[in-house]
Amino acid sequence: MKNRMFLVIFISILFFSCNNKVYRKDNISKVEKIDINSDSLEFVYPMTKKYTKEEAIEAYKNLIEKKKYNYAESFLENEFKKQNESDFIFMLLIKAEEKKKLNKQMQYYLELKTIFSENAYEYDRKIYGLMTKIDKADFYFNESKKAYLDSDLLLAKNELRKGMDLISDNDDINYFYNILTSRLIISKKNPEILANCLSYLDKAIAIKPEEGEPYYLKALAYFMYNKLDRENILNNFDNALSKKLDDGLKREVISNKEKFLKMNQ
Repeated sequence: MKNRMFLVIFISILFFSCNNKVYRKDNISKVEKIDINSDSLEFVYPMTKKYTKEEAIEAYKNLIEKKKYNYAESFLENEFKKQNESDFIFMLLIKAEEKKKLNKQMQYYLELKTIFSENAYEYDRKIYGLMTKIDKADFYFNESKKAYLDSDLLLAKNELRKGMDLISDNDDINYFYNILTSRLIISKKNPEILANCLSYLDKAIAIKPEEGEPYYLKALAYFMYNKLDRENILNNFDNALSKKLDDGLKREVISNKEKFLKMNQ
């Protein structure tokens, strides 16, 4: 039903648009498709290059096919700024809906509302629906944090998953998911799976590099995996203390670092 409503809105917008910017498949088919290694696509499609509309669409499609989603999104957003082609926004919106990127959807609907002011009511209705979903995801996020503070990690993860089922582009939720998953792995105290949590912690650091908790958890993981890995353990303790930590967690980091140093005198 939702897809049908969007299709009706899409067709009506294109019909009433005074600039008649229509996404024509017959034009795109004339552009030669580039088949190259996915690792080099960013170099093949630099954002500084000048593209025609058809070239930009083909580049975007090739990036998506090679699963370079983030670069594809940035690429087409950049092309929209340069070419002011509304078709680019429609394409971005379709992918944002597929990926549950609610914040991106909001951004694109606001852009379309500016371009097609005659359809402002329909876009406002879409935006309101997105805001409702975002609020619901925030509710589950807050419930997850409450459970986390009560040391109920499984309940915290279950509540967080409900939020993640609604939205994929919330940095707070994505960061917390990686922290929570790492805590659960560490709590199992199984050296064979401890290494797995390092990838989650690296993701958390990529999202919020200013936070100290991922580095602290890395120190714990390295300690439990290999107590003799003194350099990695101490480096991560020190990194944690140089970053943002709340007072309680900072005391915990200092205490565990001191215990580790006494063990290794």
